[in-house]
This record gives sequence, structure tokens and C-alpha cells, in this order.
Amino acid sequence: MTRSLENRTIMIVEGRSISSFRLRNDLEELGAAVCISRLADAELSVRNARPDAVIVDFSISTSFDGLETLAIPHVVCRSPNKFQTATEQFVASQHVTAALADLLARTGYGTAADTVPRDLPPELYAI
Repeated sequence: MTRSLENRTIMIVEGRSISSFRLRNDLEELGAAVCISRLADAELSVRNARPDAVIVDFSISTSFDGLETLAIPHVVCRSPNKFQTATEQFVASQHVTAALADLLARTGYGTAADTVPRDLPPELYAI
């Protein structure tokens, strides 16, 4: 990964799928402050933490529309997850953090769906 997330606050909204442990480690290695929330607390957590971006578990993405109303950049993903090998989780987490760093590095972005690079593996993203 070439982009840094230094001095950024990233929130992970957990569901049934993604491995927040793997993502948290990779995000923190890039200098991000990471907070994790469950769906039930997500909207309040987003308002209180004021993250620069949010990673949302695909399994709950349709239940959480707070990001749209708050206009916060976000990536929806289903991977890395507990059904993958350690190597697959590592690669998936690298893709997610790279997409997030790219999203935040861009200026004049609209929605996250418009700015996540299209060359990333489609099975990792549900945007």
C-alpha cells in the first residue's frame, strides 16, 4: 500500500461477515485511529466519533443509512471474513484499506460508490 491513513479516524461498523480484527490492525499500521461499532449503536457512534470514513459490513449495509444522510465517505465490504484463510484475509484487508486510502486521498468526491476504484476485485465490494 502506498497511501497513508495517518491522522484519519476510521469507523468499522460490524455485522456478521467482516473480520474487524484484521482490518483494525492494517488501518492502525497506516496511522489511522480506529473505532468499532455494532449496527445498533452505529448512527450515534458516527455522530460522536465524527470519523473521516466508515467501513460497513455488507451483511448490514441495507440496514444502515446514516452514512447517506451524514455524507460520510464509506466502503461496504464482505471481506476479509472468518471463512477465508489467513492469507486470503490479509489480501482482502489490504484491498479494503487501499480503497479507503484512495477514497480519502481524492478531492471533490461525490458518494463512495463513485470514487472506489473499479479495478478492485468485485467480490470484495458491494457498492
